[in-house]
Amino acid sequence: MPSAFCRFRKGAISVIKACAEALSLMDGLIKEQPGNPYFQEMKGQALLESGRAPKAIGPLRRAFRGSVRQRTWVRWCYSDC
Repeated sequence: MPSAFCRFRKGAISVIKACAEALSLMDGLIKEQPGNPYFQEMKGQALLESGRAPKAIGPLRRAFRGSVRQRTWVRWCYSDC
């Protein structure tokens, strides 16, 4: 049992690090292209799927200001919040 828990914990830590790294990369893309709704949506989706729905609202709102096609996708995402 303890070894299984250790493997789980190592896996969970690596997922958390990967998520933090992905969000950092996404922030870099947003900084380069602040008006790109796709990058905002990707960040919102990553936050939503990592269990941080309240933090996802800001990026999803900014994405919603994008194209009509993007708005449809963001509306679907908001249904999970």
